[in-house]
Amino acid sequence: MNKPYQTLIFLVLVLILYLGIAFLSPSYKLSFLNVKIRVPIPQVKQATTGEVHTLAQTKTTDTLTNKNQVITDSVDSAASSVPPKELTLTEKYRSYSAVPIETSESGLSAMSEFFGQLNGDAEKLTVLHYGDSQVEGDRITGTIRSTLQKRFGGKGKGFIPLYYDLSYYQGISYQTSTNWSCESVLKAEPQERAEGILGMVAKIQPSAVFRNILDFNFKQRVSSLTVLYGKTDSAFNIKVVAKGNELMARQFPPTTRVDSFTINLPDPCQSLSILMQNASPVRVYGVFADDDHGVCVSNIALRGSSGNFFSSFDFQTASEVYRLLNVRLVILQFGINVVPSNLNSYKYYEELMARQIRSIKSFAPKASILVVGVTDMATRTDGLLKTFPSVELVLNAQRNAALKNGAAFWDAYMAMGGEGSIIDWVNANPSLATKDYTHFTYLGAIKFGNLLANALMDSYYRWTKTNYSETIPVNQRLND
Repeated sequence: MNKPYQTLIFLVLVLILYLGIAFLSPSYKLSFLNVKIRVPIPQVKQATTGEVHTLAQTKTTDTLTNKNQVITDSVDSAASSVPPKELTLTEKYRSYSAVPIETSESGLSAMSEFFGQLNGDAEKLTVLHYGDSQVEGDRITGTIRSTLQKRFGGKGKGFIPLYYDLSYYQGISYQTSTNWSCESVLKAEPQERAEGILGMVAKIQPSAVFRNILDFNFKQRVSSLTVLYGKTDSAFNIKVVAKGNELMARQFPPTTRVDSFTINLPDPCQSLSILMQNASPVRVYGVFADDDHGVCVSNIALRGSSGNFFSSFDFQTASEVYRLLNVRLVILQFGINVVPSNLNSYKYYEELMARQIRSIKSFAPKASILVVGVTDMATRTDGLLKTFPSVELVLNAQRNAALKNGAAFWDAYMAMGGEGSIIDWVNANPSLATKDYTHFTYLGAIKFGNLLANALMDSYYRWTKTNYSETIPVNQRLND
C-alpha cells in the first residue's frame, strides 16, 4: 500500500476516534482540521427548569429576607475557573409569584403580628395605609382592602377623611357644620399636630342646643359608623337621625382619654345626620365606616408629606387610638416628595424614617409595619426623559430604615419594572400614569394596588406554608 494512502487512513481513524469521544462526552468545543469537535471534561448534572422551579417553591422563608438567598446549581470548581455570574434582583425574584416583602429578621417575623391575626378567627383588625398624594382617592388602598376582605372577611370601608377638600369618598358624601373645624395634620397648628394620629385634627365647638355636626349621604351600603372622640371637660349629648327617625340618643361623660361610639345603620340607609349638644369642645380623632368583624383597611392620604409626622404624636393619645382600632398593620408609602431634591446622599431621610418607625413601634407594639418603597419617577435630563437619579438613593434609604428597625420593606420600584418603568406606564394603552411622570392614573393605581396586594398574599401563604401540602400560585390564591 502506498505511503500517502497509509497517512490518509491514519488521519481518518484519528478523526473518527475524536468524533466518537465527543459524541459520548459533550463538553468544550475545539477545532481540528476546520472540523468542530468536543474534548471531554468532567460532567456536571444541570437541573431542569422544572427542577429549579420545584427547588424555588420549597425554599425556606429565609429567602424572603433582605439577604435574598438563592438556590443555584452545584458546579465542580475544577470544571471551570470562571466565577458564577451575580444574579440581578429581577433574576432573584423570578421564582416568586410577586416581588417579595423583605425583612431583616428570620422568615417573615416582621409581619407575624399581622399574619398571625389573619390566620385565626380573632376580632376585627385594622390596617392603616398612610401615604402621600400617590395614595389619594383610596384607589390603591381600596384594591388591597378588596383582596384582604375577600379572603379574610369584613365589609367596612374604613377611615373617612373629613379633612379632604372633596366631600365625596368611597360612595359616601358628607358635609360638616360651621361649628366643626377639621383639617389635615400637615396644615394644623404645631401644638395641635400631636393629636392628629389619623391624619386629621378636628374639634367641635360648644353649643347649648342640638345642631348638626355631620350629614351623610350613602351611595353604597354602610352597616355602621364609629366615631373616635376624647378630651372633653364636660358631658355631651348625641342624637342620630335617619329619614326623620331617631336612631340614637345618648349622653357621654367627660373624659381625658380616647373613646368611641358606634352607630348601627338600618338597611337601606341613604342619609344620616349626627347632632351634638356640648358645653365644652369635643376632640374627634376619626370617623370610620366599617363592620364589627374581619379586616378594616383605611386610607390616610396626606398630599405633600414625606411621612415625618409620627414622631410628633402624643404617645398616650396614639396608644389609645391604635388600641381601640386594634391596629395590626401600618403601611407607610412616601417618597415622591423627597426624590426631586436630587441630593447626593439621603442619609438624613433614612434617619428621619427610622425615627418614624421607632415611634410607631413604641405606641403600637402589636402592629407590623410595612414600608413601601418609592415608585419610579422621571424627569428630563439633557433633553432626555429618564428616571430621577435620586430614586434609587431614596429607595435604599427607605429599605435601610425599615430593615434596621424591625419593619418589613416592599420594593415598589422593582415591582413597577425598575428604571424607566414610569415612562412605560405613561405610554401604555390605556395609560397607567399621568404625564407628570410621577402619579398613577385610575387604572395604574388599581394595577399597583394589585401588585402590593399580591405581595401581601404571597408572603402570607409563605408564612403559613407549613400548614399547606403544596404551594398555590398567587393568581389562584386570590380566588380562594
